[in-house]
Amino acid sequence: MKDSKKYKNHPKKELKKRAAKKCTEGYTPTAYDLKGHPTFKSKKNPVQSYTTKMTNNNIKMIDHHIQLPKLGWIRFSKSRNIEGDIKRVTVRRSSTGRYSISVICEMSYSPYKPSTNDAVGIDLGLKEFAVLSNGESIANPKYYQKYEKRLAFLQRAFARKKEGSKSWEKNKAQIAKLHEKIKHTRDDFLHKLTTRLVHENQVIAVENLSVKNLVQNKKLSKGIHDASWSRFNEMLAYKAKWYGRTIIKVDPFFPSSQLCSGCGHQHKDVKSLAVRVWECPSCGVCHDRDLNASLNIKKEALRLLSLQSI
Repeated sequence: MKDSKKYKNHPKKELKKRAAKKCTEGYTPTAYDLKGHPTFKSKKNPVQSYTTKMTNNNIKMIDHHIQLPKLGWIRFSKSRNIEGDIKRVTVRRSSTGRYSISVICEMSYSPYKPSTNDAVGIDLGLKEFAVLSNGESIANPKYYQKYEKRLAFLQRAFARKKEGSKSWEKNKAQIAKLHEKIKHTRDDFLHKLTTRLVHENQVIAVENLSVKNLVQNKKLSKGIHDASWSRFNEMLAYKAKWYGRTIIKVDPFFPSSQLCSGCGHQHKDVKSLAVRVWECPSCGVCHDRDLNASLNIKKEALRLLSLQSI
């Protein structure tokens, strides 16, 4: 007869299945992958996670408590109310020792809102994070720049510590927590902005920027990484797919800043980034560089969309 304690601590069937499925899932390399084989998770990985499925009502939730297989009832802080039928739960542990839980639910209705506007053009930048074709300007929060001095102070102190000592471990955890704070604040800003844009617009026009090439400019690379344009475009893409919106990417060589949004005249002197306001020599209209670019991006996107529908 098996020992009851040993049997109790034995992994659940669903956890075994999920772990095996992760191992058998196909590996799709991305453009940023390095040469060599993929690295799989290990106990030394600072980020740990496990996923369990809903089977025989083994996952329950009451107020701020959730019941999970093998763990029992756990108290947690809800960011939003759980709607629909629970299908899967993932528990993660970050490098700072912070635990988070994500609940996947199936809903019988669509919570997505219909768009209020037809189209919007977006011009991304560093001074202003984005300027929309409707005239709205979204400030660049610059989260990394905000905490850069504190991060530099902690890293200098970390370099002087003896590796493996208690102060070394403490300093290492402080740096990890600060990096995590920067990431969370940036993601919060991007999520709120992209969700609002997708809710309000049916067609969203953006420049197909090659961030990998833009960061080669050493004077702008830190600001570009801080703005996280690639993450912004990724969020827009998958949320637009959820909500049934259309993303139109304009060619990066399209002269959006040089063209007059009124008459279409191309003023090549505006190519310099130092020119923020300029007057069209053809029609005499005074343009703000970023707003004019967003209007031209919107016009070009609508033109491309009309060609696709033919």
